Amino acid sequence: MIQGIVDRYIMPPMANAMTIAMGLDVAGPTYDAEDLPDLPSVDSVLGYSGASALDLPAWGNEEDDGKDLTAVVVQHREDGVEGGHEVAYQKPIARWQVRCFLQTLVEEGVGVVGRSGQADDPCDLPVEAEAP
Repeated sequence: MIQGIVDRYIMPPMANAMTIAMGLDVAGPTYDAEDLPDLPSVDSVLGYSGASALDLPAWGNEEDDGKDLTAVVVQHREDGVEGGHEVAYQKPIARWQVRCFLQTLVEEGVGVVGRSGQADDPCDLPVEAEAP
């Protein structure tokens, strides 16, 4: 899941509730604590679901019926033109992460959320035999 900071339609406390309910780990840097210090951050609520903070690239952090799955939320700051609600379309790195997640899901059988890239960069994300 891509979370825009600050998404004024789905504010972080609402997105955090979804993150907890879905059992998602948070992958990569988080910005909500810094940008919204008066609200609970995603890092402060992960313990309610037993979730963790992971480094990027992230993949295979969950398992279902013996199959590795990727279940993470990634935060990106808005671009200053549009609010965080549209961050998946605003930021080239967010578009790259979505595209490469889908590509590795099809090609490798598990989606990988990469660390850095631009919208048109290749998805040369390694998927090892065992998830990190």
